[in-house]
Amino acid sequence: MGDIVLNSSKLYLVLLLLLLFSAARADIPLVLVGQSAHVSNTVAVQGSRAYLGSDATLLVLDISDPSRPVVLGQSQLLPANIADVAVQDNFVYVADSDGGLRIFDVSNPAIPVIAGSFCTTGKAYGVAVSGDYAYIANWDIGLQIIDISKSDEPVSAGTFYMNSGSCSVAVSGRFAYVADGSYGLEIIDVNNPAAPVRAGGFNTSGLATGVEIIGSIAYVADGDSGLQIIDVHNPAVPQRIGWYNTYGFAWDVAVAGSFVYMATDRAGLQIVDISCPQAPVPVCLYNTDGRAIAAAAAGSFIFIADNGRGFLILRIGWPGDLEPDGNVDFDDLKHFARHWLQTGCDPPEGCSGADLNSSGGVNFKDFKRLADNWFKGF
Repeated sequence: MGDIVLNSSKLYLVLLLLLLFSAARADIPLVLVGQSAHVSNTVAVQGSRAYLGSDATLLVLDISDPSRPVVLGQSQLLPANIADVAVQDNFVYVADSDGGLRIFDVSNPAIPVIAGSFCTTGKAYGVAVSGDYAYIANWDIGLQIIDISKSDEPVSAGTFYMNSGSCSVAVSGRFAYVADGSYGLEIIDVNNPAAPVRAGGFNTSGLATGVEIIGSIAYVADGDSGLQIIDVHNPAVPQRIGWYNTYGFAWDVAVAGSFVYMATDRAGLQIVDISCPQAPVPVCLYNTDGRAIAAAAAGSFIFIADNGRGFLILRIGWPGDLEPDGNVDFDDLKHFARHWLQTGCDPPEGCSGADLNSSGGVNFKDFKRLADNWFKGF
């Protein structure tokens, strides 16, 4: 009889766990934390700073207190409106449309200084940086590779010519992934920058304007066709494995944790759960009351460049959702444990988010906050 009771208890626990994990998922909270009124075309975030393309000016903002973003400095007026920005170490790389590539030294954020520039002979719409090279999505030419090992003397390393329409580029390993407008996603082998070659491509159904690579999956902002999810583990034969038709025109895409953040013009910010990339699920829609053009994400924070309303900072999820997937669970507890008693946590994502009360360290007060939200989202 004792064995029967014990087995029944085990069965009860198993059923309880099944109920917990199969329960309908609660709505995930999304909160506007802070904003700046500066007109924004694009945004990149590194640590406690955000870099905005505001028309033809580069702005450097302190976001250590996300509720009050503060402008630290701004550049001189550039020849054209800024289309894209990328950050590496103390340098910001600006795709300046007709103005080509501009390299800013931001070691003193109050005075961003042009360290170098490169004439791209076409519209530089997208930029990505990896090591000693900057990769430019040039609307008129295709993919340009610039040697930036000497920031004051950038030089051409190679070019891969494409049909006009290159809007955005992401780099992972030996490959550059180009959102090539009506031609979809192009995959270029840049292992030899002097002689880049096409490895493969996928002709999406819309206008590919943004791309981000996570592992072996490409997430493409595809204009009127929304989000396209493409498996690129075999670059020669990329396969679409999922998609979601967003409202509005999908301009840009950012990925953090289990979520994709889509800047969809007048439809605002749209968040899609990609826990299962083959079956993406819409989570929420946030009306920015303007034109959401670009998105960036860091942990549970989302940064939106809105051409009408300015720069917006939002936060998704409950405090304690450190592996952002909409749930506070054992994955978050393991994340928290890795930072236990760590000090010197810099906001806004102090100690990878484990400093939940922004005190500068990870301690029992943070643990209590995580515990108060335990199993939220299930």
